Amino acid sequence: FMFSGEEHHHVQLRLGQLSRNLFVEEYPHGARSVQPVPLHPDHWILNLEVCDYRGIGRFVLGLYDDIEILYDDNFREYVRMMIRNMYKASETEE
Repeated sequence: FMFSGEEHHHVQLRLGQLSRNLFVEEYPHGARSVQPVPLHPDHWILNLEVCDYRGIGRFVLGLYDDIEILYDDNFREYVRMMIRNMYKASETEE
């Protein structure tokens, strides 16, 4: 996701058809990180090393109904925090 840094985090996601297609289209070099789920032809596992949650977070939040976070509790908490912040921001605008 075009971020660099010294600290890396392993993130594992289950992608549906839409999120898999968009990931491969937006990040063709990352296609090798996507593996099909045996016995589930419409799902793929994405294993990535990231150094910043912002890029992968944008991807997951944009396709939240087609992606399941399987691994990295810190990333899961990051996504929860972003959702809380978006919710709070929408409440203050009313």
